[in-house]
Formats: sequence, structure tokens, C-alpha cells
Amino acid sequence: SLSMSLRKAHHEEAKAISSAIDSIADVIAEIRREIFNIESRHSSSLRLQIEDALIPILLPTDASLDLTIDAPELSDALNGHIRAVCTEGASNSVRHGGATALAVDVRAADGELSVTLSDNGCGVAPDAVNRNGLHNLRERAESLGGKMEMTSSSTAGTTIRWVIPTFLGGGVNDHGCNL
Repeated sequence: SLSMSLRKAHHEEAKAISSAIDSIADVIAEIRREIFNIESRHSSSLRLQIEDALIPILLPTDASLDLTIDAPELSDALNGHIRAVCTEGASNSVRHGGATALAVDVRAADGELSVTLSDNGCGVAPDAVNRNGLHNLRERAESLGGKMEMTSSSTAGTTIRWVIPTFLGGGVNDHGCNL
């Protein structure tokens, strides 16, 4: 009878240990999922920064946003420049151009970092090229060794292409911007 009681106790302990191991495995799986989610959010921090900056501008006008990012993780300084370019461009699109759709493409390739904003608004009058917002975008690009180009028509909207030179090997580019 003592032998039977010991076997039963041993069996119940083994069951309890097995159940505890299963619970620990579930916790580990949940921790792994959370780590993956945190890493995913971190890797898209520029996307979140741009969306956070543009939602207050676009939401009141019901304008849509199509955001594409094809760039490695960039420095806070470059993210700040990109966010400022997107904010100014989006504001101009909806306030002055009456746009209902904005496409933003951020891309790092061939030694350049480019931000292209295209809208479906009414275009920009030729004499508006040197107004404050557009002037600021151009100056920002030039101060980093880059350029800003704009094409606009009353039937095709406006496209702004803001480009600065970079290299993707990490470190700092020729203009002091950490990549």
C-alpha cells in the first residue's frame, strides 16, 4: 500500500511538473511574440512618425495617404528632416491645392535619400514657387547638399521631389547626417 501511494504521488508530481513546463513554454512563446511586435514597431518608427505628423493635417480634409518607405533605419536627424518635408508638403497639398489624395514615397538608393510627395490637387501657380513653405523645403535640401524639384499642373496635381546625398554604409554622410 505504501508502494502504491508513492507511485501515485510520483505520478501526480510528474503531471504537475509537466503542466508547469507547458505553462512556462506558453509564457516563453508569448514573450517571443511581444519581442517580435516591439521589433516590428521599432523598425517602422519613421512610418509612425510620418503618420503621426500627417494625420492631423489630412484627417480634417478626408484626404487619403499612400505611404511607401524603402529605406533602412535612419538617424533621428534624418527622420526629423523627412518628417518636416512631409508635413510642409502635405499642408501645402490640402490647404493650397485642395488635394484629396497624397502619396509619399521615402526611398534610399544609389547614394540618395529621396522624399517624393505627389497629390491630386489643382497645382501650384508659377509665382508661388518661392513662397515660404516651398522656399523652406528647397533651403533645407540645399543645406544638406541636395535639391528640391517640383512639377505641377492644374490637371495632374503637384509632385515635389526632395533629395539629399547619402551613402548607406552606415556612419555619417558628407553633410554630417548620421544614417
